[in-house]
Amino acid sequence: GEAGARATTPAPHIDLPGAEELAALTSPVLAVHGGADPLTPLAAAREALAVVPTLEFVETVGGLHDALNDQSHRSVAATIVMWLERLRGAGVEAPIVREVAA
Repeated sequence: GEAGARATTPAPHIDLPGAEELAALTSPVLAVHGGADPLTPLAAAREALAVVPTLEFVETVGGLHDALNDQSHRSVAATIVMWLERLRGAGVEAPIVREVAA
């Protein structure tokens, strides 16, 4: 159906940070990845992000590419909120969120 076609449409190319930039991150990083993502396999995402020293990686079981627009979106949103609350409770010094200029 239409939803299935959308899920397999390739995303536009975007420039992502390289391994050196990722390895230099000091802020906490949460990666949420769909286990059934047809665009970026789970193993490829894990490998690309393995250099992030502050990484917490979670998989949405059976999830597709857009975890916040998937069937499990409420669980994903709750996971993100709980992660942010854990950071606050741990007294994390680095900014948790920041605005990005458009």
